[in-house]
Amino acid sequence: MKPPLFKREIHFRLLRRIGAACLLAMLLTIAALLYLEYQRLADTMLRGAEHQSGLFAGVIALTGRTPEALPPEVTEHLLRDALEQSSFIQVTVTTADQRALFSGDREDGAARAAAFSATTPPSFASEAAAGRLHFSDKRFYRQVLIPLRDARSNRVIGYLDGLYRLSLDDTTATLRWSGLTGALACAALAVCGLLFYPAMVLLQRQLIAGSGDANRAAGFLLKKLAKTLAAADTATSAHHQHRLVVYAASLAEQQGVARITIRGLIQAAFLHGLDRQGRPDEVVSKREEQQHGISKQLSAMHKRLLKEIKRYRWLREAEPIVRSCHEHYDGTGYPAGLSGQAIPIGARILAIAEHFDALTVPGPGRDPVDLATGLRSIEQESGLRFDPVLVSAFVAMAPNLFTELASLDETALDRRVDGVIKGYLPF
Repeated sequence: MKPPLFKREIHFRLLRRIGAACLLAMLLTIAALLYLEYQRLADTMLRGAEHQSGLFAGVIALTGRTPEALPPEVTEHLLRDALEQSSFIQVTVTTADQRALFSGDREDGAARAAAFSATTPPSFASEAAAGRLHFSDKRFYRQVLIPLRDARSNRVIGYLDGLYRLSLDDTTATLRWSGLTGALACAALAVCGLLFYPAMVLLQRQLIAGSGDANRAAGFLLKKLAKTLAAADTATSAHHQHRLVVYAASLAEQQGVARITIRGLIQAAFLHGLDRQGRPDEVVSKREEQQHGISKQLSAMHKRLLKEIKRYRWLREAEPIVRSCHEHYDGTGYPAGLSGQAIPIGARILAIAEHFDALTVPGPGRDPVDLATGLRSIEQESGLRFDPVLVSAFVAMAPNLFTELASLDETALDRRVDGVIKGYLPF
């Protein structure tokens, strides 16, 4: 059986799942946009390099398709001018039969080409080819190999192997556009998520209503179980669990315990007493020092109770508290012999509240003790059975609670308990 959900828990889970879906969609969208932008930028740079390669093709055309038509120094000078006018920062120009005509760079072109380890396509071809993009010093770079063509015949008359650099203005515009596109896409997805949430809430109304019914049923059953246990157990006074809820929840709230732990503490307070079932009255009535001789029997009953609680997931917060409520702060309790802070705080709180209420209300074969005696009994066990910090806090707050609860009739006590647990187990 799954645990009943609070309405706010359903909304939280729904928001968390929609948020996770939106985040995943944003990441995928950003990845897709980056890929598309990378491809667009790579194509733009290759087209720009092809366009500017015409400067070098024109020089080769002037040689009459052979390097002997112009003096080598003139050819080199013209190719150097073409390099300075272009966006290339390093080039190697060859003839169609791959004889070297010119190799040069400007600024730090040669060093960057070496640093990037840019790979040139392994063979010359009639189509332009390019290596991967590089980004450095706020600029994009790309190694290209471009066939140089005669403008009139479109025949390949040479090759340009160079490092092409995008201008600073173009790089800035590209980055700004990419960032803006990504931000708009993420904003659109976020808006879709916000619009999707109320639609999902409408679809989840039945689940929310069903969860509310389950919560009310769970609370009703726990209260009825507590009353049934009290009626069937001569060692337990009427409404013992109800007072236990008030004492334990009040101490937990005063200590700033997490809400989910208080939820489990309330459940454990109602369930407290199930391990009494099947024990003879004389066992329950024995004094503390005599009970040590039946610890194995108590432990076996306790294990059976835990086994039953584990079957129901909606009681999962109560399980560690019920498991450890018989542990002692000094490590002499059962079933695991835990000590100190190793004992769950809910179990440490429940142990103090249960001991105090058991002393201050009538029981089989004994009269209740007064408030002062009950508090002294707890203080005597401080550091032994009970957490000293929690003992100090409980002793300070117990008188007002004790006086209040003693003045309530059955109906008023029910209302008091309902008010305490409304925020944790609404019903």
